Amino acid sequence: MVATFPADLAGTECLPDDPPDCGVRVDTSIELRFDRFLLPGSINRQAVAIYTGEAGNPFGNLAFQNAPAPVYDVVERVVTISLGPGEFFQPHTLYTVRLVVFGGEQEYGFRAFDGAAMGAARLPLTFSFYTNGFDPEEQAEVPDPNPPLPDPAFTCDEVVTRFDKRATRGMCAACHDDSNPPMGLDLRDGNTLLYTAIGQVAHQTDVGTLTGGSYENAPRFGVGMPRIDPEQPNNSYLLYKLLIKPENYRRSPSDPEKCETVHRVELAGDCEPSAEEISRMREWFVLGDPMPRQTAATSTASMYRSWLRGLQGWIRDGAVCD
Repeated sequence: MVATFPADLAGTECLPDDPPDCGVRVDTSIELRFDRFLLPGSINRQAVAIYTGEAGNPFGNLAFQNAPAPVYDVVERVVTISLGPGEFFQPHTLYTVRLVVFGGEQEYGFRAFDGAAMGAARLPLTFSFYTNGFDPEEQAEVPDPNPPLPDPAFTCDEVVTRFDKRATRGMCAACHDDSNPPMGLDLRDGNTLLYTAIGQVAHQTDVGTLTGGSYENAPRFGVGMPRIDPEQPNNSYLLYKLLIKPENYRRSPSDPEKCETVHRVELAGDCEPSAEEISRMREWFVLGDPMPRQTAATSTASMYRSWLRGLQGWIRDGAVCD
């Protein structure tokens, strides 16, 4: 983990006579940024505990009987933990967030896709924040000055447009068309996407004991992974083929800047995965060329960060192609 929101000790500088808005919002979400791609099965309620009490004290009172379910943004490698409807942190309260570290007798904790546990100088990983003085009704009247941004709501047609064979597009359909498409993947339109990608196991991951079968919890991450797994972008091989190409993190065709975020947690380094992480991904399960593939015919092919987010949002919404 490389950064958190709220940052450690946020709000603890507030004094009793400060205005009530001093401190962390009582409706805040918690965001965790990682430098590695995560193992989806490790992203669960049991990986995080939220307590009241003194900073660093893992034996205070649990803030919630049912911890909020984490949501994973695989494009940015950020886990977001949002409060449920009608739930708020208490005002003027110190909270400690403890991340469980996998290993030994501990079976929970965030892990990298290859099973590696979080590295930590201190165990368990903790950070604390102090909430402001608003009650829920008062907080609802104060707009969040820095709200998280949702993924764009791409439609199936918009996804197909990004795969279009025209220059300045992804040009994926220049190869993945009706004339002997590689691995049987045809990206020309919504129908071919529906029949060759959505819910279809990627040939390069079809190495399990059941040919053509996908796994809800694969014995080894990447085995039997669908090309597009509806509602599960973190289990969609096609997205990973795009994520291992650093050029795809650029802002736009005319702007090579890669570092931007839709989250409140700070960027804490490069936005694209490191060369070491890409190498690990390619050795573990993402085989073949990254997409879009660069050839003489597709030398202008590009994807961009906003397109990756739109694709992720479409998959999370169910990857619907009528």
